[in-house]
Amino acid sequence: MYVTGRSLKNSDSNDRASGSLNETKSAVEEVGDMCIPIQVDHTDDQQVSLLFERQLLQRGKLPTLLLRRR
Repeated sequence: MYVTGRSLKNSDSNDRASGSLNETKSAVEEVGDMCIPIQVDHTDDQQVSLLFERQLLQRGKLPTLLLRRR
């Protein structure tokens, strides 16, 4: 599983929705799945485009599930 977000570092917040990529990776691996965190700012169109291009080149497909938090 790939997870994307702005911050790799652990958050100081007690808000469950504000977790970092490393926290998410740990939670996914805790239940026995594999997780690859990728740091990307989804408000930056260039970063998002590069993410999709890289995934197409490496994997030849785009396995995607998009969740947006406000």
